[in-house]
Amino acid sequence: MHTGAVRAHDVIRMLSRYGRTTQLGNATAHYGRASKTLRILRMAGEPDYRHQIKAQANLQEGRHTLAR
Repeated sequence: MHTGAVRAHDVIRMLSRYGRTTQLGNATAHYGRASKTLRILRMAGEPDYRHQIKAQANLQEGRHTLAR
């Protein structure tokens, strides 16, 4: 999707059929959950990573404030 080789509609169609999630859709969801869990564990265990995330969030908040 990012490169434009595949449309978002086609990806959604591959991940679900007749309103039900396919095996590929289930695998993708589990992969996403595992990735999110690893990110949370990394934030809990690495103060430098936590600081980096906080700095990025503050930068974005500052940009939103300027836009108002």
